[in-house]
Amino acid sequence: MFLEYGTFTMEGGTITGNEAIKDGGDVYVTGTSGTFAMSGNSKISENKTTGNEGNGGGVYVDTSCQFTMSGDSEISGNTTQKQDGGVFVADMCAFTMSGNSKISENKANGDNSNGGGVYVASDGGFTMSGNSTISGNEATGYGGGVFNKGTFTMSNDSQIINNKVVGSDGNGGGVSNSGSGTFEMNGGKIQGNEAAYYAGVRVDGGSFTMKAGEISGNKANQSIGGVYVYSATFTMSGGKIVDNTASVSIGGVRVLSSTFNLSGEVDISGNKVGEADSNVVLSVGQTITIQNELKNTKPIGVSFSSALTGDTVFTSDYGSKMSNADPAKYFKSEQDGYGVFKNETSNEVMLAKIAIETGFKDETIDIEGVKYTGKEIKAYVRAWMKVGGKKVYLGDSPELHAITGGYDAKYCNAKSVKLNKSAVTLKVGKTTTVKATVKGVKSGKKLLQHVRKVRWYSSNINVATVSKSGKIKATGTGKCTIWAIANNGVRTSVKVTVK
Repeated sequence: MFLEYGTFTMEGGTITGNEAIKDGGDVYVTGTSGTFAMSGNSKISENKTTGNEGNGGGVYVDTSCQFTMSGDSEISGNTTQKQDGGVFVADMCAFTMSGNSKISENKANGDNSNGGGVYVASDGGFTMSGNSTISGNEATGYGGGVFNKGTFTMSNDSQIINNKVVGSDGNGGGVSNSGSGTFEMNGGKIQGNEAAYYAGVRVDGGSFTMKAGEISGNKANQSIGGVYVYSATFTMSGGKIVDNTASVSIGGVRVLSSTFNLSGEVDISGNKVGEADSNVVLSVGQTITIQNELKNTKPIGVSFSSALTGDTVFTSDYGSKMSNADPAKYFKSEQDGYGVFKNETSNEVMLAKIAIETGFKDETIDIEGVKYTGKEIKAYVRAWMKVGGKKVYLGDSPELHAITGGYDAKYCNAKSVKLNKSAVTLKVGKTTTVKATVKGVKSGKKLLQHVRKVRWYSSNINVATVSKSGKIKATGTGKCTIWAIANNGVRTSVKVTVK
């Protein structure tokens, strides 16, 4: 259907099985102020463009035209060999989705084709609201759900879910924002999308402002499961970026050569590479600008993309916006060997190297040089850092109690700890008990026991806790490790999965 300088209202029915070699496999809207409105149960499906110049497998909206979808209208199963399988929004055009409208199962399957669901050209505009959904679309280049070079706003309960960029170099499974494009997220979900790189949101130029909503459960088969920001401005004052994953590197947010503004009640947590936490990754020299007071209840994990050589500041304006607030309440380190502290000179937050020393109660001995046999010792590991040239101690490990040489006249060290379970799966709130058996290095001698025979520890109490008798209680979904440690540090563990 070709519409020029007019208005077409579609309140029901289906337009299907059409083909074009240029733009608009089914509907082409052109001419100043041309308007196309879909509502009710109207449907556009199984149309395609076959030529190398054909954009918009379902609908092509030309310069200065308007297109709206509302009610239960649907655009599905359309294909293109160029840009956008579903809807192509050209310069100076406006596209609005609301109600329960849906764009699904469309494909941009040419070589390096962008925008499986929606393509927004420079100076074009796209607004999603209500319960509108973009799902199950595919592209071969960028933007499985939405490719935006114009203005894109997402709000209410709208969803961009389960879209994909296929191929080993695919980028931006949910949303890809390029050039001078602006993307504002005021609500809704970007969830379950997949790509080799940047599975949730890719921002390469322009800006991304997140005030509410959720970016979660997106999967990068290579790197960056949540949000990638390059040469752009990312401002987050609300919403969640949680539980995204990557197979190789960076589960959550990667900010590179960009401005990253942070404030309000935000949640960036649970993003992982395999079992390892990976929430916010910066380049050395990159900082997070604290625009207004932080109110997040979960500390945001921060690390750098390369090894650090010393204390490294990663915020700007923390002191002026947060006064004397403890930064450990708002940030945590995911950089090996480093902790989060405030720089007393600049009042900014930094990752500072944590030094490790060994200590012995009642006497100081180089443990490598102990040549006594049958001497009982108590040892611990202490973490510290220097602040203002002085040592500040951060905490001690559990004490280890051992006999040099393995045994004395009466007692011996533990040789092994065995558990009756190697892995458990629980539902939140449920419990199970693990039993431990400790074997000594010398038969006929009692185990050295200055503290409990077995001490129990959880790697993540937000997933599961453990009592001194080995009773495990599931506290939240996820995975963790429960350790059983004998007096001298011999240990074993049980893997815990909470569903």
